[in-house]
Amino acid sequence: MGRTLDCKRARPGFTLVELLTVIVIIGMLVGMITAAAIAARNAANRAAIRMEISQLDASLGAYKDKFGEFPPDFNDPDEVRRHIVKAFPRYRYRPGAMDNPADFVNPPDPYAQMLRDLGNLPTHPRRPGYGLTGLTLDSASALVFWLGGLPEEPGSAVLSGFNADATSPFTYRAGGSRTTRFHDFAPERLAFRETPPAAPAVVRFFRYYPPKVDSPYVYFRPRMERTNGRYEYGFYAAVDDFRSWTYAHGTDVLMSDNICVAYLDAYLDPNPPTASACRRVWRNPETYQIITAGLDGLFDNKVVVDATGMTPPQNLLFRWSRVGQGFYNGRMFPWSKADNDNQTNFTTGRLEDELQ
Repeated sequence: MGRTLDCKRARPGFTLVELLTVIVIIGMLVGMITAAAIAARNAANRAAIRMEISQLDASLGAYKDKFGEFPPDFNDPDEVRRHIVKAFPRYRYRPGAMDNPADFVNPPDPYAQMLRDLGNLPTHPRRPGYGLTGLTLDSASALVFWLGGLPEEPGSAVLSGFNADATSPFTYRAGGSRTTRFHDFAPERLAFRETPPAAPAVVRFFRYYPPKVDSPYVYFRPRMERTNGRYEYGFYAAVDDFRSWTYAHGTDVLMSDNICVAYLDAYLDPNPPTASACRRVWRNPETYQIITAGLDGLFDNKVVVDATGMTPPQNLLFRWSRVGQGFYNGRMFPWSKADNDNQTNFTTGRLEDELQ
């Protein structure tokens, strides 16, 4: 009897080209999905920052309703002194220089007294927050200080207003009542830093960081020039040497490559922005600017402005936000690419979204 052999037909497999094609397609799909996920996450983070800026706007509005003006940004000591007298009229400040309370030759100085009071706050053995000797208050700590007040207890990152005793608002009394704070700052995003780390005598007050961003919110408020009545985000170092307010996120203004400056609107005046004759047009000219570095964490970065590779000192730069232009040493040049991602209270999105 003959035996029948069943020969199974072999099924053809994928060729190498087909396998590679499938792998490439899957890789492209994964890349597209990942890019879309990253874009959606970034959009959500920017929306959260936009919402928080709106909340800070509302808190500043409430502050103005109570005290008749927006808080100072600590760039102009005279403005701070005037505001303390206006907002805390019963505050008892004594004569004496800031570093020598026994000096009765100098006139009474409310700002110096405030810093003395802050320096005398009780310390905490393990965490900073009180005992602010050598305190530095600047544009990145102004919002936190004026809207949040002082920590509820030594070492705490929970802010609970100032001392309710109107004669000594910047002092601490255990269990004492506090003034109402104007904004609830998330404690986990408040950072208390000493600058530089090797010199703890130089102390910076709390800064408030946006979600997922490595640089804090910065607040600039203009001052009115007594000579011409114009509001300016800056000061005259000398005749024809106007400089805008700056905040350096680092230890040294001249060496930092991450500096925030107040923004101008558009370049309209033929005079250079440093000139006394220049009519500078600012964003939010009579209120304030809130600026955050955006998701890249950079307010700006170094800009090479000529063939020699010279980089301007960033604290002397001017920037026009609608046209993406900067100015240094008599020359116009494109601003830093890092500016594009910045978010502010005078734009609905990023700065680059409104470039003309």
